[in-house]
Amino acid sequence: MNIQKLMLVSSAILMAGCATRYQAPKSGDPSANITFEKGYRDGLKLGESTGQSYDLVDVDGCSDPDRIVKLSWANKKQVTKPIAAGNRISISATNTNTHSHQFTLPVIGTHSYPDREMCNSRVWFTPVEGETYLMSLIEVTIYACRLELKNTRTGQTPKDAVIKDNYKCT
Repeated sequence: MNIQKLMLVSSAILMAGCATRYQAPKSGDPSANITFEKGYRDGLKLGESTGQSYDLVDVDGCSDPDRIVKLSWANKKQVTKPIAAGNRISISATNTNTHSHQFTLPVIGTHSYPDREMCNSRVWFTPVEGETYLMSLIEVTIYACRLELKNTRTGQTPKDAVIKDNYKCT
């Protein structure tokens, strides 16, 4: 296999690994918008090198996660996505902070190993057609987050919203 084919195959594999199944509502279908915001605004401000992801998941379980958005230190503070309105949905939010620890042994020398701290939250609610919501997964402490969801017009959490912090799909 020549180098061009190898690069083409490698690129295709990498792109497939980043693909998501999230589909925006079709034109004319009832929709609302959710602005996903990095949750680095209070707590210990651990978010300097944090990644946050938001996935649509099955309302009654944890199957078929569809990545809506992934936020990191390298992209925008907010990303707005359209979402189907009129039916109850569930969104799983995950915050991952990866850092490295170092240790030194007399004979072997200095070594480092990565460590991942994660927290998860989940929300269930029914988006209302034409409304815009602000969602933010806020780091409170290591391994603990607080999910906030507000209607941007009213400033209130939707009345039917159920938010479970430090919740993990199993």
